[in-house]
Amino acid sequence: LILTPSETLWKTLNEFDKNKLLNPSRTMYDLAVDICLDAGLQPILVSDFARPGKHSIYQLEHWRSPQLEVLGLGPGAISYIGRYQFANLAILDAYVQSVERRRLPVLAGAPISYDEEVARNYVLGFKALQIDFENTGLPLLSQAINECERYGWVKRYSNRLMLTRTGMWYIDNVSRCFFTSCMSSAITPNERHLLDWSEQWSQGERITCEIK
Repeated sequence: LILTPSETLWKTLNEFDKNKLLNPSRTMYDLAVDICLDAGLQPILVSDFARPGKHSIYQLEHWRSPQLEVLGLGPGAISYIGRYQFANLAILDAYVQSVERRRLPVLAGAPISYDEEVARNYVLGFKALQIDFENTGLPLLSQAINECERYGWVKRYSNRLMLTRTGMWYIDNVSRCFFTSCMSSAITPNERHLLDWSEQWSQGERITCEIK
């Protein structure tokens, strides 16, 4: 990409404090957010913007606390229902074979404790920029909240917590403040994990995995 002095992005970059260029990723993120806001787009999630009333309802409800219960259908889909999370077999042949045998094509699953559910609501809820205590009834996790406030990542109001502009950039750090010990040790399965575990399952091997 070659920018000429006449281009808008070039002019906008030159308006930034030169010290910010020491962290180009943060600079580009701030620039992208400013461009979206100037265009009349509203922040919906940490990295999602939309015109007023045009946002994805599913995306917002998927992240916002309390999160929707989701039934995942198809190979590799992940479900979250009634404090229980499970993943389907990711290999198509194994998935079809399980269904034809009238068995649930579930690869692995785990119950979610009350503490984990509370932490999950905070971790995922902040992806949607705020935690509304009036609508969720979540308990205050004072130690984690105070740490986030100390770094300027969140701002406390009477009945809600709002992610700040700085908090949007440091969202992963915000999430870690609310992790339980179980969440810290478990892994979030990606496509490769699910395929490997499904292959082990199809060969009759015992699968030892912990998902979150």
